[in-house]
Amino acid sequence: LFLPTAVLADPGRTTCLNPVVENYVFNLEEAGDSASELNGWQTVQVTDMQRHTARWIYQHDYIGNVCWPGQQNSTAALMKLQCEYNRSSVWQVFEREDDPYSAPVPGSCSAKQATTRGLAYADTLGRLFAAQYAQPTAPRPVSGLAGCPRGSVLLASDSVQKNQRTTQSVYEGLCGRSPDVQEFPPPTVLVPAAPAPNTPFWLNAGICTSTGVLPRLLAEAAAAFPSSPRWQQLTQAAERMAKVSGHPVPEGNRSAELLDNVMDCALVHTCSGLEDTPAVLLDAWGHPGGELFDTSNELETFSRVWPLEYFKSKGASAFQQFASLYYGYYFQVVLQRMRAMVAHHVSGGESPPAMIIQVMSDGNISPQLAMLGLDQAAARRPPYLSTLLFELLSKEGVFAVRTLYNGVVQRPCANQTGQLCPWGQFEALLAQFVPQRKECPEFWNAWSGTRLRQGRRQEQPALESVFL
Repeated sequence: LFLPTAVLADPGRTTCLNPVVENYVFNLEEAGDSASELNGWQTVQVTDMQRHTARWIYQHDYIGNVCWPGQQNSTAALMKLQCEYNRSSVWQVFEREDDPYSAPVPGSCSAKQATTRGLAYADTLGRLFAAQYAQPTAPRPVSGLAGCPRGSVLLASDSVQKNQRTTQSVYEGLCGRSPDVQEFPPPTVLVPAAPAPNTPFWLNAGICTSTGVLPRLLAEAAAAFPSSPRWQQLTQAAERMAKVSGHPVPEGNRSAELLDNVMDCALVHTCSGLEDTPAVLLDAWGHPGGELFDTSNELETFSRVWPLEYFKSKGASAFQQFASLYYGYYFQVVLQRMRAMVAHHVSGGESPPAMIIQVMSDGNISPQLAMLGLDQAAARRPPYLSTLLFELLSKEGVFAVRTLYNGVVQRPCANQTGQLCPWGQFEALLAQFVPQRKECPEFWNAWSGTRLRQGRRQEQPALESVFL
C-alpha cells in the first residue's frame, strides 16, 4: 500500500489518495531547518477538515449512470470484495441499495458507499494522527489526547454512509476503539439538513439565504462565468471528454457536469482497481491522469470555486461579502474553539477538545483554500482523505498556528515565510470572513448556545459580541 519514501514515483497516485496516507508520512516537508523552527512549541489543539475516503460512484443521471461503453460495474468480483460488508455505522443503520451502474442486476455496491479499501485508508489516517499527536513518542504530542479520554476529541460528519464510516474508521485508528454514542450522540455528530442548535449544521456551505443576498450573488457569478476565459477551455474539454466517453457533447452550461461525472467514474474505477477506464484518461502508470484528465480536473475544480474567484476580481470588499455568506461562518466555529483553548492555557479551567475531526467533501475544502489565498492548493480537486489542518501551538505564553494541506505546510498569512502564523494575525485573517448576525441569522440563531463539547452540557463563552 505505501511507498518507502516521501516522494511518489507516480504523481497520479495522489489524484486518488492524500499523499500523507499513500506514503505513511505525516509531513512531506518536515526535516532539518524546517523541523527546528518548531523547537519548543507545543501543539495544543488540532482542527481537521477532511474529505471522506474512497467510495463507489455517485448516481449520475446526466450520463444515465453509464461511464463509457463496455463499463465494468459492481458485479465485478473485485467490487464484491470491497462493498459487501456491514455498511452501518455506530450512529445509523445503512441497508444495501441497488447499484444504478449495474442495472437491472442489483450489483454489490450501493451508490457512493465507502469501500473496504477506503476504510483501511481511513484507519491508516487515524493511526497517522495518533503517531503525530497522541502517542508518547509523537513528534507533536497534544496535551491530554493520549488514550482519547472523554472530551478530548470532537467528531462531526456529513450524514451519508461514506462520511460516517470514514469518521468512525479515523477515530478507531486514532483511539484504538470505536466511538461511543454516549460520548458522541448522533445529533451532535451528523450534519442536519437545516441549521439546528447543538448540531454541526455549520459544516454545510451556503446556508445564509434568508436575506436574499447570497442567492443574488451566486446568480451574478453564474451569469458572468461564460465571459470568463476559462469558459471556452471548459467547453472544449467537455467536447473532448464526450467523445472519449461516448456521450453527446453537452450544452455549455452542462460542460462542468459532464467533466465531473466522467472524472468521478475514472477516479472510482481506477482507484478501486477496475481496469476499464479509457487509456486517454490514465497516466503512464495506469492511474488517473494524462493531459485530458489533468486539464479537466483543473477546469472542473475552477468551475466550483468560480464565484469566489469572480468576487475576488471585484475587490476585497466584494470578496469578503460573498465569502462570508458562502462559508465564512465556519471560521467562527474554528475561532471560538481556538479562543477557548487559548483561554484555557492562559487562565485554566476545563479544557476544550484537543482534536477536532470533521469529515465532509471536497466542496468543503476547496472554498477554504480559495478564501485563504492558497490558490495552488485549490487548483485541483482534493483527493480522498484530503486533510486541511489548523494546528494551534503554544510557547512560553505565545500562540501561533500552523496550516497543513495534505502534508505540506501552507502560508495563508500576509508576509508569512516560515511555518507559523502568529495567533493574532491568523485570528484576524479568519475573523474578516465571519458574517454579522443580520447578514446570516441562520448561523447565529442556531449557533448561539451550541456546546463546545459533545455528550455532556458545558457553558459556552460569550464571544458573539466580537462580531456583532
